[in-house]
Amino acid sequence: MKPSTPLPWECPGLDADEYVICASPKGKRRTIAHVYRHTDLGIKREDNAAYIVHACNAYPELVAALRNCWADCMNGSEDALGGSIEIIEALLAKLGEST
Repeated sequence: MKPSTPLPWECPGLDADEYVICASPKGKRRTIAHVYRHTDLGIKREDNAAYIVHACNAYPELVAALRNCWADCMNGSEDALGGSIEIIEALLAKLGEST
């Protein structure tokens, strides 16, 4: 799955009662999504918008890392497991997650 709007996406901030998610294909900033506020539910739209942007921007690298790990394992490399673990740990750290 690939987005129809090229990555990276960004979350520049508030626009009226919503947070916007933007991309800048060909150097022109375009709004691609709106995250509306729901104060009655205690939902922080800025946190949700930032999470969406973070997840979308990380997705291609995550898929590439998984494909590399899979290829290493399928090729029967002696160091496949150790190398795959290092790749996964590095990617998790980059995403702000722990093992």
